[in-house]
Amino acid sequence: MNECCLVGNVGNNIRDFVLVCVAVQSIHPPILQGAVSPTKDTNSNSDTNRSPLSLHSTPPQPPSSPHPICPSSNPICISLLRDHDPKMALSLLPNHADDALPSKVVPPLNFAMVATGVYRSGYPNKKNFPFLLSLRLNTIMYVCADDIGEDNVRFCGENGIRLIHYRIQGNKEPFMEIDQTVMASALADVLDVRNHPILIHCNKGKHRVGCLVGCLRKLQDWSLTSIFDEYQRFSGAKIRIADQEFIEVFDAPIECARGHLPKWLSPVQLAGR
Repeated sequence: MNECCLVGNVGNNIRDFVLVCVAVQSIHPPILQGAVSPTKDTNSNSDTNRSPLSLHSTPPQPPSSPHPICPSSNPICISLLRDHDPKMALSLLPNHADDALPSKVVPPLNFAMVATGVYRSGYPNKKNFPFLLSLRLNTIMYVCADDIGEDNVRFCGENGIRLIHYRIQGNKEPFMEIDQTVMASALADVLDVRNHPILIHCNKGKHRVGCLVGCLRKLQDWSLTSIFDEYQRFSGAKIRIADQEFIEVFDAPIECARGHLPKWLSPVQLAGR
């Protein structure tokens, strides 16, 4: 089998290329290198046939490595390093797999992008910290009456992330309802691009964050049908009618820094409040 064809048919996944490279290197390398291309005999009128494969035949001199970090002269390895990120390819080879593979990243519960520079989720734990670092966050906003865990406070402090805490009680019938003025203050911080990228979260990423995002969608002129559909996709079976009622009647004034609004929200939309 021709090594170039083998590489070309593997696909775009870098791990597939590595598996092919490892497999070819482990199955009789002399056989792969012992094939001799058909040649034209200039002293006769007929072509010579392909010479038979032999473990005792002298393999042709492999090409020199085109990249200084290539650990092998195997043509497939060379192609792997040439056509893809060399550092990534090298890190996935067997001799380096244990110490150079990228660490696993796990997003928090109910994580999603709300708009450019704004994310939502449930309460992040230690397993989620590497993922949060990849977002290059400037701010994390916690909208819950509970205290913030020490691990999260330490994580924000060590990585220069501003931590904002709004002690918002959830909507629960018949007498408990989110304070509209507190929600308006939280929205003002979310809409200030100086806080972006920002992650807003509660405990499960369902109800309080759902209300905040729903009020934000009203500013973006979404229909109530679309707003409630998004809310229900995150709340699942635990839909709160009180949350949807809160979103529908929310009309508190929002004191935003007008010179620092995100591009996806126009002053005209905000002036319509």
